Amino acid sequence: MQLDQYCPPRLRATVVCLSACAALAIAGCGATGTGAGSVQRKVSTVSVTPAMVSLALAATEQFVATATYSDGSSSDVTSTATWSSSNPAIATINSAGLATSVAVGSTSITASLNSANALTTLNVGASPGCSGSSYGYNNGNGEITGVGLQSPSPGQNPSHVQVNATAYGPATIAQWTVCLDGQSVYQTNSAATSISQQIDIPAGQHLLWASAADATGDSDRSEIHLIQIGTPPPSSTVLPTPPTDAQVLTEMQNDTANWSICSLCAAGTSTTSNYAMTFDQSQPSLSGSSLEMYADGPSWSNVLFMDTMLGTSSNSHFLWNFWVYHDPAAEAHFWSSEFDLWQVLSGNKFMIGSQCDFGDGYWSTWDS
Repeated sequence: MQLDQYCPPRLRATVVCLSACAALAIAGCGATGTGAGSVQRKVSTVSVTPAMVSLALAATEQFVATATYSDGSSSDVTSTATWSSSNPAIATINSAGLATSVAVGSTSITASLNSANALTTLNVGASPGCSGSSYGYNNGNGEITGVGLQSPSPGQNPSHVQVNATAYGPATIAQWTVCLDGQSVYQTNSAATSISQQIDIPAGQHLLWASAADATGDSDRSEIHLIQIGTPPPSSTVLPTPPTDAQVLTEMQNDTANWSICSLCAAGTSTTSNYAMTFDQSQPSLSGSSLEMYADGPSWSNVLFMDTMLGTSSNSHFLWNFWVYHDPAAEAHFWSSEFDLWQVLSGNKFMIGSQCDFGDGYWSTWDS
């Protein structure tokens, strides 16, 4: 530049200053790197995973925040994001994104970075798979149509077992729980439709099942397996001899006045109205007079056929002997065929049961 040939000294100093400022501005123009032409990378969005989490009480969940930038790149910003819970009385979250459940309820978890933020919902409730009168059944929306427990098999097992379970239905799974004797021994917040987890079981007899829950807290559980670890207690297959004053009920299948059918009360995943009973059938029958029970409907429909013995009884021991024939053409559509005896004493219900699990391929018995 040749301004110095036409300007007084004061003007020359001003021009030099302006030139210097312009040079500094150009050299430091919003760059993340060095050198001419660098472009500043800005945060476009922030996302949080996992989404729609369900936690049991006193449980933790690690959230992850990911930033996407204006140049299309992304990075983990969990440690630099600002975390907050909309309701710390339900769940708290620390600066590293680790949430801890405090009370039953729901809260929003938010991660913020610069002017971008994202949130997800955290639902807190008692572990759905291991407690309550329904022992894991809380399928209010019917979106989890069933849970199958493939292993371990009922009966004698080693102390270190592999639990394999699968959930069925349109619901997106949010949480899995493996329960042993009513206590959670494994829990994970996962959207997987199946789990495979090793657990250790102490010696003795135990009840094992798996439960799956969706993000709304609705859950369903598998059948309960009786697991024996170590040498089983002695048992006998010899039927006891009833006392001489025992009350004997015969031909109960022909007690037409007290038989009834119900699908809703069977507490299945699905209900049906397509069922019937036909009395006094000569074939197939061992006694020459059998009761035919028919049920049909959507998948996972349950139907309960009941013979109610009304009145007050002081009987406390029961011995039953029955014969059941399943239509071979229909067995491919069965999951289980269950036979129970219920007694109500002082408002408490007691039950003994026996069940053929066609779906899992074994026969089980229980009392409760």
